[in-house]
Amino acid sequence: METTDLQVPGKQKTDYLFELEAWLKAIDAFFALENLPFSADQRSQVALRNYAAELSAIRGGLAHVSSVASEMLGEERRDLAPFLVFLDEQRVSERGEAAPHRITTPEQEMAFAIEKVHDLVRIFDEVGKAAFLPLQTYRSCGRIVSEVLRKDSALALFFSENLKISLDPDNKRNLQKIVERIAGTRFRKELVGLLMELFKQRRFVELARRCFDHPEEAKKSVVIFALVRSETDRFCHYLKRKLMPALPEGSAFAESLERLVFSTEMELRKVHEIILVDVLLMSDARSLMARLEDSHGILKDLFEQNILQIASAFTDGIDGKDLFRDHMTKVEQSVRLREDLWNLIVRCARFQEREDRFSLADLLGALDHFRRGSMRYLMFKDWGNFDRYIGEFSREASTKSLVHLAHQFDVYVRTLIREVSKRAVLASVPFKPPIDPLAASADTKKIRKN
Repeated sequence: METTDLQVPGKQKTDYLFELEAWLKAIDAFFALENLPFSADQRSQVALRNYAAELSAIRGGLAHVSSVASEMLGEERRDLAPFLVFLDEQRVSERGEAAPHRITTPEQEMAFAIEKVHDLVRIFDEVGKAAFLPLQTYRSCGRIVSEVLRKDSALALFFSENLKISLDPDNKRNLQKIVERIAGTRFRKELVGLLMELFKQRRFVELARRCFDHPEEAKKSVVIFALVRSETDRFCHYLKRKLMPALPEGSAFAESLERLVFSTEMELRKVHEIILVDVLLMSDARSLMARLEDSHGILKDLFEQNILQIASAFTDGIDGKDLFRDHMTKVEQSVRLREDLWNLIVRCARFQEREDRFSLADLLGALDHFRRGSMRYLMFKDWGNFDRYIGEFSREASTKSLVHLAHQFDVYVRTLIREVSKRAVLASVPFKPPIDPLAASADTKKIRKN
């Protein structure tokens, strides 16, 4: 797992290695239809779809690869030779296989690679002008891109199955914390391999998050999410078909992996078959960012929970906050959800009492905040109801109809709080809400009337 001590000024070699590997593999994965964010109905009609938006996302990914590679070739040119030697060393040796013989200088190889990527960007700029891009054309573009990237001498190594898993210093320290506490087990090698893969998947998700810093480029994060889908499907297939059948039936490790596979497949479906569906076609920036942030939050939490679940089967005293600074336990998530739901009741009561546009705006702001935060901790079946209420409150309507809607919403949220409070993780955390805002409002009106 350790690397050499050569440094690339301004950025670690492993950072370049990871970023290029992620984007190149993501672009390749995005041309596979099973990795695209389609609903069940859309997947049954893939031959009829317009793939212009998908090609635009690919174009953004290729431009990013070009930018990262150009940065290396420009400011860090003096370090390219040791960097490419380092890159060769990241391939796990098999049967004494030697590093590939280079017939040109490292600078020339990277320059040729950048030029090829530039060519693809130019071609996709022109192809992207078409109003409709059929499936066959999209697949043809995929074959061309795969051929160019996988056969290039400077880029082909990033597709190697023997490439060492790249972890940043924080993830390495966290992995080491877990490994040091693992009790004696004959599954130690498999366990470490699984943890490394999960840490890497979490890092992919964080790489997608970096696209959100520039809203005009946020859509290209869907390409990275496709890589997460591809790599995680492969990971679950390995667990179900190879590792789990080899474990003793009923063992703690086997049961832990069974739960992990189930939750992972469910969360992936939630993200890729519902949340990310049609995000590439969205023009409203707020709705787009909400969908992307939901996807990031769900997947980040998934991989953190998976890491802790595997670690807890073999170690004692592992605290999620020891590994992940902003990690929330299931108890903390449920408590926060319950508190935020109660806050919606308070805002809703305020609007019912005042019936003015200021309290309505306050309620809408609280709904939007909830939509971007705690809603991900709800059962997914309730997401649609919240989206419906947000949409109805946002429409132009009479005050009387909005007050009636607020009453319905209040009843619905109170029911949700009761359901959330039934969760097993909250058995020892009873809900003690402040004074009921509607009851207080009614008492105030009685006093005024008298």
